[in-house]
Amino acid sequence: MVAELNVAGHPALQELWALENPARPRRVLCCGARGSGRSYWLDTAGEQAAAQGFAVVRVQGSAAQQELAFGGLAAVLAPLSADVTALGGDGAALQQALARRGTADGAAVKLAALRAITAAADRQPLCLTVDDIDLLDSSSRDVLEAVLASCVADPIVLVAAAVAADVTAADLVVRLEPLADREVAAILAAVELTRPRGAAPAPVDRPPRWRWSGRWWTKPIPQRRNRPY
Repeated sequence: MVAELNVAGHPALQELWALENPARPRRVLCCGARGSGRSYWLDTAGEQAAAQGFAVVRVQGSAAQQELAFGGLAAVLAPLSADVTALGGDGAALQQALARRGTADGAAVKLAALRAITAAADRQPLCLTVDDIDLLDSSSRDVLEAVLASCVADPIVLVAAAVAADVTAADLVVRLEPLADREVAAILAAVELTRPRGAAPAPVDRPPRWRWSGRWWTKPIPQRRNRPY
């Protein structure tokens, strides 16, 4: 299902939080070129999720860490460390993968990640926002896709952003068009309102400093002894 929507309107996000609707999309991918407002709408999704009572886990993909196996998964599970620890021996493969010790059993990693994430969602609905998911390492994307495909009945949603639409499985793809100048201005104004404004720095009272003008009587008293004649 593909929705041709501009950044100015995003009704797909509203459907995400309707947990009582079994037909709601659980995985939304916002795709578009740079400058289309992808990151802004990801932030908007996180704010809406928090307002709806979801716990929000934010992850940022990056080219620098793209080759770091399970780096993205480690970022997702960092706030859920208690749930990972609670797995005990059943989470050994996951712990091994996160610590990058040897080669972990992929199936066991996916199962343990599924149990940890669903345990967290049992306490509080969970929203994962992943910016630049195409720059997430492939191991992490594979695990997240498997987890989200399995937890159909759990209160877990994913909102991801990428340039292309074929980087990960999604129930709904929202194509964002390049922003008009007025939309860029509106986003910048909204971001500016969320930034705390710091107080003006207090004036610094500095003692006056003597400057040598060539006249001995303008020098500090201790230095007047060194007259030029």
